[in-house]
Amino acid sequence: MRIDDFKNALAGGGSRGNLFRCRTTFPTGIGTASGFENAGRSVEFMAKSASIPASAVAPVEVQYRGRTLKIPGDRTFEDWTVNIYNDTNFNIRDSFESWMNLMKSHSGNVGPTRLADMMQDTFVDQLDREGNVIKTYQFVDCFPSALGAMDLAADSADVQSFDVTFTYQYWTTDVGGNLRATTDRARG
Repeated sequence: MRIDDFKNALAGGGSRGNLFRCRTTFPTGIGTASGFENAGRSVEFMAKSASIPASAVAPVEVQYRGRTLKIPGDRTFEDWTVNIYNDTNFNIRDSFESWMNLMKSHSGNVGPTRLADMMQDTFVDQLDREGNVIKTYQFVDCFPSALGAMDLAADSADVQSFDVTFTYQYWTTDVGGNLRATTDRARG
């Protein structure tokens, strides 16, 4: 293969790992605390880094006359972690803290009984070099299962960031129109 063949096969110059955006809608039940603006709104959060988690289909082994037949078993999806820049208003951090408090409060140890009140679909869009969406991944029925620490250090000049780990039911993609419309689902 010649270099010109490779260049012609690499459509758009190749997908870039730094051209992406993450977006979610925070649950309406997280309240309207002073300065809190994100309840029920779709926001694009300031992701420093993210990934498209792996999925796996575990084989089921069936024994037959001294041979092992491997057939497809259950599909599993890894948790999804996003590293997010913190702003001086703590707007996004506060939103995730409130979301987690909604699911299981600190002191009351209670939460809503409807799953639809705690879970939201979250998206990652891969962008081309002109900012157009070239691929979308939808994480169905997400909730933050871990909110990472924010490091403090007198000798640090970096913009502060924190990790959010999401647990979700499965992801889907826009290949063949497979994105699931959130408004068409019966949730509860």
